[in-house]
Amino acid sequence: MVAFNPQNEAIPRKDSRIWLRRAEQHRGDAIWLMHHEELLHSVLAHDLNQPSLYLHAMDLLTSIFPIYVIERGHVDKWLPIIYYALAPAINLKRDDCLMRVYSWLGEIYLKKGEAGQARGAFTNALSRAREGTTHEVVVAASTGLFRLQWFDLKQHFNEAMVERALASNRQIDDPVLQVRLYAALCAAYTEMGDTTRAIGYGQMGYGLALRANNMAEIGRAAFDLAISYRLATFFHQLSSGSRLCQIYTEIAQSHLPVGEDDAWQTIRLIYQHAFNQFGEGNYRAAEYGFQTALDAVEGLNISPYYVATILQALGVTEVELGKLEAARQHYHQAWLIWRKTRDWAHHVTLLHALGFLEGRRARFLAGRVILRRARRLCDKLSDTPRRAHLETLIDQSLQEIESR
Repeated sequence: MVAFNPQNEAIPRKDSRIWLRRAEQHRGDAIWLMHHEELLHSVLAHDLNQPSLYLHAMDLLTSIFPIYVIERGHVDKWLPIIYYALAPAINLKRDDCLMRVYSWLGEIYLKKGEAGQARGAFTNALSRAREGTTHEVVVAASTGLFRLQWFDLKQHFNEAMVERALASNRQIDDPVLQVRLYAALCAAYTEMGDTTRAIGYGQMGYGLALRANNMAEIGRAAFDLAISYRLATFFHQLSSGSRLCQIYTEIAQSHLPVGEDDAWQTIRLIYQHAFNQFGEGNYRAAEYGFQTALDAVEGLNISPYYVATILQALGVTEVELGKLEAARQHYHQAWLIWRKTRDWAHHVTLLHALGFLEGRRARFLAGRVILRRARRLCDKLSDTPRRAHLETLIDQSLQEIESR
């Protein structure tokens, strides 16, 4: 890596070929990357619209997209550049470029929480990936699709997709892409409630990130593992799960780039720490953490579905503290967000929480109605361990209310 001194750096107008070499020389140099984002952005805005420079501009964009969008989350800034890259790829009938552009669009939509558009973009990228020649795109697009499990447990997700992605993963020499695939599988299987597989893939990604000595990817892999261990404790009463969740949360916090450049990552860490406090029975500390996370999302351009998740967690904590009216209000705010989606898993989870709350408020008839509605909605979920767990929870809550 070449050391960067902004006072000594001349910035003449050069095309993408020159800046690609410079970006590769300074890969990992956070100061250089920060000082040159505007310049690289303007170079690409120009060169992507020049037929003679388009392919060189695509190579530059391929090099820097993961840094500015995936790692730093500068989504809105770079979305127009991706659109600039799309039209020439269509006009030139360059499937090799189109699959990259669609994969990038999927990443942006995923970060914005626009699940339907992300799914369409990743699917388009995979459909243009020819066997044996585009392993990187197969891995990147599959990673995005697996991440979409968070939004919809009926998402297209099967063993054939996993095997295709893993086969391509073995053919590439890019530790970052490989780690992200394992992390996505960890997150997907966690969302399905299959925490055994989730932890297995999570550990594979974490080990690979350690061997590559990539601090940011170590942090991201550790974060996904923390969530898996938390849910393993919740779903399967894993005795060591709470301790391991705490350990991996601390590893994530010490390795992830946080602060103003990635405010959402900071909020996720606050949220995870609050959940750890909840698991330990420290409900007041958990309430403070969830409220801090909720306050922090104000003014940020992030998906309302993430806000709904924080609202719901805050409500669950308030129920434990006996703050039933505050919990009802936060559940209602979350429901106003979830009801606009077809995300049945989160519908069911929130309806179960509402039904349980009504039972705590001695509104047993209302509680039964809500819980029975949640039970019926379970039929819309795929046959996963998470569905079975939700059905068990709802049945237990119904039995408790009906015994009153």
